[in-house]
Amino acid sequence: MNDEARAAVAAFVASASPHGRALSYEPILTYASGSKVTDHANIDLDQAAIETELSAGNFANAKAIYTNGAHSKPMAVCTLLAPPTVQTAGGIAKKTAVTFTDSNGATISTALTAAAYAATATEIEFTYAVSSSRVQLAGTECYVGGLPAAKQTKVGGCIPTVPNSTFTIGSQTYIASCSNAKAGRTLQGFSTKAKHVMYDCPVASSVSYKNGCPYTSYEPYYAYYGDYAYADTLVLSALDKTNGAAGFTNGGQDFSSAVDDIRKEFTKKGTAYMNSWMYAIREFEDAIDDCTVGDLTSNALSSGPVHAWDEGVAFYAGSTMEFDHLLAGNLPTLDQKGKLAYTLANKRCKNFKTCGPSGDEILGEAKVNIDLFDDFRRGQHELLVGNCAAVVPYKDAIVKKMTVPLIQGTLRYAYKVKNLQGTPKEKGEGAIFAAAVLPQVHACSPAHAKTIFDNMRADASPTVDFMAVKRAFEACYSSMGVTCKDVGGLYRDATNGYYMDNGDDASPCVDPSSSADDDSTTVAVAAGIGGGVGAVLLLLVIFMIFKEKKGKPLFYDVNTGSKAAAV
Repeated sequence: MNDEARAAVAAFVASASPHGRALSYEPILTYASGSKVTDHANIDLDQAAIETELSAGNFANAKAIYTNGAHSKPMAVCTLLAPPTVQTAGGIAKKTAVTFTDSNGATISTALTAAAYAATATEIEFTYAVSSSRVQLAGTECYVGGLPAAKQTKVGGCIPTVPNSTFTIGSQTYIASCSNAKAGRTLQGFSTKAKHVMYDCPVASSVSYKNGCPYTSYEPYYAYYGDYAYADTLVLSALDKTNGAAGFTNGGQDFSSAVDDIRKEFTKKGTAYMNSWMYAIREFEDAIDDCTVGDLTSNALSSGPVHAWDEGVAFYAGSTMEFDHLLAGNLPTLDQKGKLAYTLANKRCKNFKTCGPSGDEILGEAKVNIDLFDDFRRGQHELLVGNCAAVVPYKDAIVKKMTVPLIQGTLRYAYKVKNLQGTPKEKGEGAIFAAAVLPQVHACSPAHAKTIFDNMRADASPTVDFMAVKRAFEACYSSMGVTCKDVGGLYRDATNGYYMDNGDDASPCVDPSSSADDDSTTVAVAAGIGGGVGAVLLLLVIFMIFKEKKGKPLFYDVNTGSKAAAV
């Protein structure tokens, strides 16, 4: 058995160990989650709700969902009335059970306190249970937060809020004024807490590998923008139609005169490809920190490295992606499923002919996604066996691969603005893709970053020098850890060739020759493929188990339609 297969088996065995995870957790596409992260993945439902409101021109509604959330970590905030303070002498511990009667008359005992509360506390927050399945059971949801009244789901699951609420913790019953109007996890929060969780977190100096803050993935972004919450500042500027350039070192955008189409696109993609994109990476960084400080499943910083790693995958893919979407018959519409960075990669691979395992197709899963899920699985395996240092290269590789669709998006809209429709909508899309990747270019060359920014900014002239933007990116590919082959070229299906209008050549650049074809590399690649086969076979077994448990087995008798007999 090779090392990769051993790692896969170790992950499988760990699931049954005292410190392991159960196999009953919902997988994320081809990734077998080691913990429950369905609630985290639900952040894409907030993203979808925001897009719906923006499409209708409801900026205020979109802002309410952005700031207050709805679907991820739904919770109640209760001000105590009688008694007016916590009555337990030693206070209340975090994750203590809360019992109440919902609006259907059902007794709910699965809510948990969101924090620890002292005996003097006058307010208690508690979170509602979220199913471990992909879809929440109807009638048990409590999706309120910032959603418009007509979109809220509170018939079951929520604590009644009128006239007052009643709930019990331990033997004490409280009467309180409760609200369900804010979720515990929001797209805005991914950015506003960046300083605390990405720049100021502790460092373990006892190890030689990079860990702790400032995170290497986040540091270039703060260095470029000079604003810890740069993503939130830009998104709010687009939502509120204000000047977001004030206080920025670089990269500020002025939306005070922007048309609605620019504001819509910048907000829509900003929340997914700045806020959520960076926070997904933050979880991979945090997993390394959690692994470094000790216990594989629980420590003071979080709830364990595997859980943090799982959260990163959840924030990358979202809740609406299903394994069945990867089946051959569904591949043509794969890019229409989902709302987060995973789906972006599948959209752009069709534009740049970088889909498929070899990265040379215009249909199916993006090569960067295929490679990313390999890295997700392998990084998880290293965490399970406590090999913290080995996770760092996987995290670094993940950042590089997640960057490719941002480059592709910038180039695509630079070309469209210059040579095709050139509408304000496309101007807004180009501006946000550039904003999401410019800090990495700036770390390579401030001059090249300025070239891209001057052409792509939302408030720039409608004229774009596509070739200047393309050359600026290409000059920094090596520094950014991506290749010409990774990015590909803007492909025109109608002519089976790359776009070339008005002297603008959108074909792929050519990577410099390297030692990539020598024998040692070939051996290494072969070994990697062998290891990958072991992991994939194990994942197939896990997926078959899930299908059986859900009453949807993979194999049926074609004549009777029933489950086929074992052979």
